[in-house]
Amino acid sequence: MFFDKPIIIIISNISTMLPFIFGTAFLWHVKQRKSFFPIWGFFTFDAAMEVVFLIYSLQGKPNAWIIHFYTPLEYSILAYILSTWQEKKQISNFIKISIPVYLISYTLLKIYEIEIFDAETINYISRPLTMIIISILSLYTIHQVWSKYEGELFKNSIFWFLVSILIYYTGSIIVEAFFYLKNRDVLWHLLYSRNTLNILRNILFTAGIIVAYIYKSNPEEEIAAV
Repeated sequence: MFFDKPIIIIISNISTMLPFIFGTAFLWHVKQRKSFFPIWGFFTFDAAMEVVFLIYSLQGKPNAWIIHFYTPLEYSILAYILSTWQEKKQISNFIKISIPVYLISYTLLKIYEIEIFDAETINYISRPLTMIIISILSLYTIHQVWSKYEGELFKNSIFWFLVSILIYYTGSIIVEAFFYLKNRDVLWHLLYSRNTLNILRNILFTAGIIVAYIYKSNPEEEIAAV
């Protein structure tokens, strides 16, 4: 049952719903919504995947295989979002081009069995590599935001979103890379670490939405303009 899980995992499951709920409420109350749709799409995707994971978990079925499908979709959505937050069009186009390149590379990785698809093991090669790429792109983007909005960073929703992405994906690189281990004690520690990072990520995402509502509530302004 759901409430038989460790409390940290329960809190993590619930926290994933917060950005989706607050983001949906934000869209409902703010008329100008166009620039917020990509990040809201990610919140929706994440919440939906959390439900799928939970269903399989409650039924006692292996759910690690879902990560193999989650990872390329996750990269595609986040890369597109990051591309929309770039000041330079060349950088934005470069990030967009990286999406099909990534998807082709990911497919080849599976076809040539460099990374084996397994129902009980996550993609411990491609996932850490994906997190490294997202971390680099996020670090570059947050540098641009920092330079432009220095002194008003906490009033900028994009800053909060980027900090959330950067902390989660940078912190998860090592955690995800060692999920192939069979030592149960080590796996539990890794699981606790990942869920802690997930909770922090979702709190920061939610904070970004609240900041967007407080400081960008003018319908004439773009919600996520950088």
